[in-house]
Amino acid sequence: MSLTEELVRKLDDLDCLSHLECDGMTRAVSYLLTENETPHEVCVGSLTIHGLPLSRPKGTRIAVHWWVALGRDWLIDYRARMWLGRHRFIPHGIFLRKNFPKAIYNAARQHQLQVPKVVFDVLTQPVPENLPDEIACAKREAHRPL
Repeated sequence: MSLTEELVRKLDDLDCLSHLECDGMTRAVSYLLTENETPHEVCVGSLTIHGLPLSRPKGTRIAVHWWVALGRDWLIDYRARMWLGRHRFIPHGIFLRKNFPKAIYNAARQHQLQVPKVVFDVLTQPVPENLPDEIACAKREAHRPL
């Protein structure tokens, strides 16, 4: 897998868009990868994490989740922590699948996604700063470094 530093920066910058959930984030990531002619597949399925504190014996699961696969080894997922919390077992960003052995990604569908520029532009609009205090606090907390 070969991504330029500029593309990695653009992808990482999307993480600040806290209003995007996994489907919107995946569409934005796919758009940037397509624009940079980077082969990828959009995946829709489930994510199960084993070994989390207070997790169920069969693991903690997101039943419907979206992410991007770059070949067999590399994944892009900026939203697992949105649903599962900030823990070292939970993948985030661009990562090698083998570095997160407790994370089981099970794709029910994989496909190429054509995201028009107008959809990308709408998805990546900044959230207004005059949000209610509860939303603003949650937004800051979600992006605080571990």
